[in-house]
Amino acid sequence: QLLFEFIEKDDLYFVSYLITKEKASTESIPEIHLSVLNECAKNNAIKCFDYFVSMGKNIHEFEDVALFNALENKNNGIISIIINIDTQINEELERNLFRYNKLNKKELLNLAKTVEPALSINPKIQNALNYQLLEKNMFKELEENLKKGYSPIGDDNNDLMESAVLKSFENENVLKGAK
Repeated sequence: QLLFEFIEKDDLYFVSYLITKEKASTESIPEIHLSVLNECAKNNAIKCFDYFVSMGKNIHEFEDVALFNALENKNNGIISIIINIDTQINEELERNLFRYNKLNKKELLNLAKTVEPALSINPKIQNALNYQLLEKNMFKELEENLKKGYSPIGDDNNDLMESAVLKSFENENVLKGAK
């Protein structure tokens, strides 16, 4: 319990002391998806997260629950560490990466920049981003992505063509209502 209190404060000195001198356990508890990395992600404890990763903790434990919590809490520092270690992430997170926690336009662009290593090679993540850009009427950014070679069609989870057509009808109806 004491270890988790210091993780919550991102107090690396006491966390490392408890582990090295007091032999505090960092073992995960699968039944409740409790892990030190997950707790770090929940609390934006980036120094402790980096420390545990350097100790060899599995960033993909429990189907990327640490990444999920980092996304939920908008912890781009932890997201960056995870993505820079391994761009392969849980398929559910790939499809919904930009939908967690209702990102505003600025947050969406910041997250896209943070996950760039995965974004540049993963079509599912590209489609997820393009879908959100379309939904937020961020056409300039969408056009830039299409110029990079991202799919203009999308995939089963993010149908860009359908979204574009619906967006077109919405805009038409708004214009008719304004007359």
